[in-house]
Amino acid sequence: WVLAGLAVAAVLAAFHTFLGRDAGSVFLMLLMGLKTLEMRSRRDVMTVVFLVWWVTLTGFLFSQSPATATAGLISGGLALAVLLRINQPRSVLGRRFTSDGGSMLLLAVPIMLGMYLLFPRIQGGLWGLPDDALSGRTGLTDEVRPGSIQHLLLNDAVAFRVRFSGAVPAAEKRYWRALVLETNDGQSWQRGALHKQPASLEMNRRSMPVHYTTTFEASPNTWLPVLDLPATSPPGSVARYGHVLESKKRPPGPLRLTLLSYSSAQTGALDPQERSINQQLAYPPT
Repeated sequence: WVLAGLAVAAVLAAFHTFLGRDAGSVFLMLLMGLKTLEMRSRRDVMTVVFLVWWVTLTGFLFSQSPATATAGLISGGLALAVLLRINQPRSVLGRRFTSDGGSMLLLAVPIMLGMYLLFPRIQGGLWGLPDDALSGRTGLTDEVRPGSIQHLLLNDAVAFRVRFSGAVPAAEKRYWRALVLETNDGQSWQRGALHKQPASLEMNRRSMPVHYTTTFEASPNTWLPVLDLPATSPPGSVARYGHVLESKKRPPGPLRLTLLSYSSAQTGALDPQERSINQQLAYPPT
């Protein structure tokens, strides 16, 4: 009980919660380690074997690389061999359990390949699990709060794909516009009160148009990164304040839009309400 209490205290000290991918996985591994210290019967061994399988599965919540799959296969195979050993008479040779476990894994390969080939690809994260709430990732967010990000990780997920109809614009002209954060409450930057209002995309064009097709991945958000400045809002999207585009609903799968933008354009003068919002430069009291 003392070790269990120390394990609970350690998880709370490190993560301040038991919820979430990281905290839950660490807590499960600690429980498995504590269970190995009190194995005295076959039931205890079977419990540890099942915990090993669960811990193996948690590894895929962090990575789905070939190395992770290989490690999971080895771990699961050894746990299966142990399960076969404790359910067979002692007179059976030990090497037989390893061979029987390997044979069972080989028999499962056709089922695995069939599921891989026949089942559709699931959009979004593995098991539908969102990214851990305590880890900030590089990417888009509608609120920036300095000091609230515990870990900064590089996100290698595909945000969107672009195919230009003509020449690819120069690097300094490939500015992608998605969110305008112009309101500060002393603690965080957020979108302003006008961000939900429909807006016109009228502008004085000063460059040649850029035609391109963008394929957006499935996302829980509705904002659409487009090349600055967008001149059209395709079907399924709406123009919002700040010359940004949003999807009318969260796309359940990949969304492809044909767009038109101008790298050099003048949007005109700000109206009185916009000017008042953007001239509030003093920080409010905190």
